[in-house]
Amino acid sequence: FLPGGKAFAVKTEITAFTPSSGSFIGGTELTITGTGFTTDKSEVYVYLGDAMCLISAITSTSITCKLQSQLKSTATELPAAAKSYNIGITTQLRYRADCAINGGCLYEMDPAKT
Repeated sequence: FLPGGKAFAVKTEITAFTPSSGSFIGGTELTITGTGFTTDKSEVYVYLGDAMCLISAITSTSITCKLQSQLKSTATELPAAAKSYNIGITTQLRYRADCAINGGCLYEMDPAKT
């Protein structure tokens, strides 16, 4: 809150991420850069599709996390084609980061990288 009890919000947005593609089975370390990130790991959730990305480091401008598998536990083989998943960042207060990248915040899972 500001003096006088006025509320404000910090705009959170993703401006870049690396790498842009990886394996369906997970394990890739993803670095997301942007603005307005909280530095408390317990208040931030990073998702790639339905899978959580486990945060290892965080600053107000960068989040590093390890991607989890996109395969269902019953899957016996890899998908035949690449598939893109949206990168999503939410906070404990349910604020969602805006994507400021032309073309969107899509990460590609590629069977050739597995």
